[in-house]
Amino acid sequence: MKSSSNQRPAIIERVAPNRHRYNYNIREVEREEQMQDGKTETRTAYDYDYVEFGGQPDRATITRLIIREEKSETQEFELVNRYNAVMLDIEDDETAINDYKAWLNRVAEIKAMVAADLA
Repeated sequence: MKSSSNQRPAIIERVAPNRHRYNYNIREVEREEQMQDGKTETRTAYDYDYVEFGGQPDRATITRLIIREEKSETQEFELVNRYNAVMLDIEDDETAINDYKAWLNRVAEIKAMVAADLA
């Protein structure tokens, strides 16, 4: 999910008893805001993505949630099946190979990001 804040969010936030939020892709942005007197003022804000979960923060849970935030199981199986069809000479679709490699690289990036943030 996407969110925005005037303050830089913590990587892990407790939002309720036994409920946490993992904030990632945190980007500092400048926003112009119309003041009551009609003047425009620039302020710093933070745009970011987050996943929310129950229990204690752990790599496997957070990684799984981010992956599912980006692709459903159905979408992921479609990538795998298209790739396998090419590997078995059932189809001739070079994009299937590139799409699957790109997804595997993205999953590796997610795992590395979560590992670094929870280190």
